[in-house]
Amino acid sequence: MKVTEPQLRVLRILADEGTPRGGLSAFEVARFMWPDSDGWKKQPRRHDGRAGGLGATMPMKAGTILNRLWTRELVGKGAYVWSITDAGRSAIGCDT
Repeated sequence: MKVTEPQLRVLRILADEGTPRGGLSAFEVARFMWPDSDGWKKQPRRHDGRAGGLGATMPMKAGTILNRLWTRELVGKGAYVWSITDAGRSAIGCDT
């Protein structure tokens, strides 16, 4: 299966920013992916009609990409932390 451009961006972010810190959370990945997005200013609605968290959908979008990479074993996940695997490094052409 081909790796999409957003998935490649996430892999590069994890390789560059996540490796020194041992990984990144979905929130941190979302901040790197879309730092200036208007999605951070939107407030979704919960199922009961009340207001949700400000920018709450952004980490969920990043989590969707991360989970798809995890099912392909290109990233690993720990307790709320995602890190790039050796297979993920080879997918982006990174040798280290």
